[in-house]
Amino acid sequence: MGTPCDCGTALCEVMCRDCTQYRGACRACFVKDHKYNYFHWAEVWDAELGFYRRHDMSLIAPPLAVGHGSERCDQVPEDTPGLPFTITHTNGVHRTLIHRCGHKTDPVEPLMKSQLFPATFDKPATAYTFQVMQNFHIHNLESKQSAYDYCGSLMRLTDNAFAAENVSTFIRGAHLWSVVTTDKRMGHLHGIGEVLTCRPEGHSVLLCPACPEPGFNMDPKMPLNLPEELR
Repeated sequence: MGTPCDCGTALCEVMCRDCTQYRGACRACFVKDHKYNYFHWAEVWDAELGFYRRHDMSLIAPPLAVGHGSERCDQVPEDTPGLPFTITHTNGVHRTLIHRCGHKTDPVEPLMKSQLFPATFDKPATAYTFQVMQNFHIHNLESKQSAYDYCGSLMRLTDNAFAAENVSTFIRGAHLWSVVTTDKRMGHLHGIGEVLTCRPEGHSVLLCPACPEPGFNMDPKMPLNLPEELR
């Protein structure tokens, strides 16, 4: 710290431990380097205390713009204050600021476009990145890690000394994620029910392709009680 930044206009004072071999930069360059990595922790040098203090990116960067690929919506004035928002990523819980899209009245769509999954669809103030939802899903299936334990690890990654747990919203978000991804994989979000009318509406059970299914792999008029040798 205290060395000139590569831009030549300021001194290095911010580090990133989420990036590999990041050399440090001034605040302006750090924000530019992390335009698409908003959830990396900013390690800001405290000259008075003589050590790095970890902060959310919103301390040194403009609020996170959702719905426009990290670009501020043209319907939102530049001096608009950020909206307090809690976003959980794989490296911890970020209490940050966002700018909502000015074109959409639905607050959920811009969040989903930014790969942020809301904990609730009614006036969301908490969201989870797609990466943390996918990460938990794999850990839950493979290592049988519960949502309680996984949420506890996220709290420790946020602050290992003073971890505050809020499991209920994470569990709700994980349940919503599971339902939505199941519907996607079963084809319901793509209107598969209009094609496979023989199957129950909204089913989430993986059906066996070898089992007799009238209208799908057998003639609907064929009786189901055929002798075994004729099946």
